[in-house]
Amino acid sequence: MTTIIHSDPSRDLQVLLDDTLPPDLLELLDQTIWGQHGVSFRSLDMAKMLQDLSNPSFMRLTKSGRTVAAAVRNRKQVEIAGTPYDAVHLALFAVHRDFTRQGLGSVLAQVSRTHYFDLLQAPGVLYGYIESGNEASLRLNLGLGYQDMGEIRSRIFSRSRPRLSDRVEVLGQNARPDMLARLKAAYHSHALCSFDTSLDPDRYLVLRRQGHIVAGAQVHVLHWQLLALPGWQGKIAMQVLPHIPLLGREFKPADLRFARVGNIFAEPGSEALISEILETALAAQHLPFAAVLADPRGAVESRILSAVDFGALDHVVSGAFHLIGEFKGVDQHQLKQLSKAPVVISPKDPL
Repeated sequence: MTTIIHSDPSRDLQVLLDDTLPPDLLELLDQTIWGQHGVSFRSLDMAKMLQDLSNPSFMRLTKSGRTVAAAVRNRKQVEIAGTPYDAVHLALFAVHRDFTRQGLGSVLAQVSRTHYFDLLQAPGVLYGYIESGNEASLRLNLGLGYQDMGEIRSRIFSRSRPRLSDRVEVLGQNARPDMLARLKAAYHSHALCSFDTSLDPDRYLVLRRQGHIVAGAQVHVLHWQLLALPGWQGKIAMQVLPHIPLLGREFKPADLRFARVGNIFAEPGSEALISEILETALAAQHLPFAAVLADPRGAVESRILSAVDFGALDHVVSGAFHLIGEFKGVDQHQLKQLSKAPVVISPKDPL
């Protein structure tokens, strides 16, 4: 079903809302170059990534009947310090390259913000991620009413000769309820927790001791056409990494598959076992590296990741994102506290 939610006849503009994926919107997303000031890429598995969203909706701006900008939003429930919030993740936003710098992105961003904020039940939150360094996008969203709630950083795990471990297993559906409860307990003081919808037992790898899970991580394989890495180190890496023995067999910028990791768990004293899990994921799926996104303010992930030997690529490639958010039904005192809370980044959330 398609609904017209905004119209500007003087500019021949319409904003349309769909509950199923329109082909022309997917085509625009497939063609978009993501990342302006850091990692630059095209997604080669956009349709698959959109299938991971639990409750998506699709908004597009048309000019003279042509789709020139698109926004994908995903409505779900999150928990903030154990309290359930109605939430909309601002998942993807793109403007066709032939229509940039014409104010069309601003039109769609404003219509989107108004529509989804009105839709929220209180307490509720709109949230999204903006690449650090993209000051124009950050200014636009802050001007619309979103707040800058902190910075998310990425870490890169790599091994030149990753080894399989027969101790690492797939979680499986039967063990999901127990793992879900343990993740919720571990991250009870964090914000944006959505383990109910994000925990995938078929992509969650665990390591057990005496039948008891002591460490785990969820691994999603992404498929990109990598166009650029940030900084002079990134330029060198783009030229050198494909020719490094072993790593170079899998590091193909034009056809790059790698792992994105989330929902990390480790009992105290078992943090270093995450390395064994990630190394097994690389070896099993022939991947050159894994990207772990985490809020440096979070005590749980900081405890775990500080025990992981990430490898050489972590010193070459780096990335960061601003978390932006707008709350509904929250007073100023609560807002101040919420904006300081560490967040959990769902491995199913597009960035």
